Amino acid sequence: ATVIFFTTYSHSKTEECDARLVRFGFGQRDLNHPFLTRDKSKEIPGNPGTERIRKNVFATFTDRSLKKTLEIEEAAAPDKDVVIKYTSPFCSHCLHILPTFLGLSSKRPDTSFIIADVGMMTKSIRAVQNLPTVEIRRNGRPVDRFLAKSPQALLDHMWLWSDRKKSKANKVDDERRTPS
Repeated sequence: ATVIFFTTYSHSKTEECDARLVRFGFGQRDLNHPFLTRDKSKEIPGNPGTERIRKNVFATFTDRSLKKTLEIEEAAAPDKDVVIKYTSPFCSHCLHILPTFLGLSSKRPDTSFIIADVGMMTKSIRAVQNLPTVEIRRNGRPVDRFLAKSPQALLDHMWLWSDRKKSKANKVDDERRTPS
């Protein structure tokens, strides 16, 4: 049996990492994926290590950038949901659920989506045991953390938490309509 260990993905040693990934079975097409390469020209001013991919989708590469992005998004709207997908460039499941993750971001403009590359993180990933781990945060606190091995698992958890948000809103509306 052959055991393959990957070293921490370093953005400064891209060619070395690309050579290792090609040697271990990843094709050049996989390496040109937009989330495997970091474009520093798209970084958000004042928050280095974070790129805006869409209006409500961010990619973070360091502990500090993830923390700052969470602070900014949660301060802008405290009741807003934030969904974090912890990922790695060599994780095939992470790439498999990426289209579903981005599809959800277009269907839910009121939710912030963060793609956190764990290669340069140490503190933020202490609770992450497997990839891709998805964390749903509400009111500044994590409410759900799960392993999203399939797109259906991601859709199921998002449906579950959107349903709870709607039912809570409906309950408040019902209480307002009830005559006293």
